[in-house]
Amino acid sequence: MAIKDKFKVVFLDEDGFYGSIFKERLDSDLAIDVVNYNSGLALIEKLHEVPDVLVVNQSIPDVSLRGLSDLVKLYNKDVSIIYLNRSNYLCNAEVVNEYELFAHKSLAKDENTISNLTQLLQIKWLSFSKSIAA
Repeated sequence: MAIKDKFKVVFLDEDGFYGSIFKERLDSDLAIDVVNYNSGLALIEKLHEVPDVLVVNQSIPDVSLRGLSDLVKLYNKDVSIIYLNRSNYLCNAEVVNEYELFAHKSLAKDENTISNLTQLLQIKWLSFSKSIAA
């Protein structure tokens, strides 16, 4: 795998709200590249641009997390997948199990989502920046 000099975060959210906030917040740092997609199929077309972190909103209807995880891992086995779920959204047990198996972290979409996700991404970025400095 080629050495990368930019930390890439991809947001997969059909309404784009959270992705646009984080793009504005984190893209100003030249070491972090934030890209937004509003469908799983649009992301799959660009998987060759391998992300370091993939943030997936629960409401993406066109791909399963398992299928997306499998495809992403073909390009980068070390990618971190963060799943955003609505705490008031009812899922069947099969869907919940899928997210627990294939996402590395699950965060509730609530009033704390922006600060929680920002902190988590900063931790991941620090780890990345230390690895490229070595």
